[in-house]
Amino acid sequence: AAHAAMAEDHPGRCRCPGNDELYLFLMYLLESEEQKAASSGLDTGTYASWCTALRKATRSVRDYHLRIASTEELQKLAYVGPLTAKVVQHKLWSLYPPDPLTEEEQAERNQLKEQAEAAKAAEKARKLQERRSAKAASKAAGPAAAQQRGKAAVPSV
Repeated sequence: AAHAAMAEDHPGRCRCPGNDELYLFLMYLLESEEQKAASSGLDTGTYASWCTALRKATRSVRDYHLRIASTEELQKLAYVGPLTAKVVQHKLWSLYPPDPLTEEEQAERNQLKEQAEAAKAAEKARKLQERRSAKAASKAAGPAAAQQRGKAAVPSV
């Protein structure tokens, strides 16, 4: 019931609407842990660290542009560690597993992967060309540049 009320209070919070349920679960878990920390006499440092980790993980889920459909994908996000992924798996996804990726989602992921690979290859080619140009420039400067470097290193008497 609290989960549903939170959903009505904060609709469309995530960059990808498919992550709203996961985001709301993490928000609920964060609120629950913060209340537990405030009401208990237990070590507040441990709760503070866990709450900070949950807060950061919640932000990562909110800002992620693709729907998260597995614990492996969840753990690839910044600030989401094995413990957070395990809690999500056991408390949320064991009861309400995420839907498998649709063909459109898989095609989008494949396209993004291809774009990233193309960008990486273009950057590698740019750096290689830059190195070749620098090497050619130093060869073109040739002996005169080497002589100048040599003169600068020798102190005058």
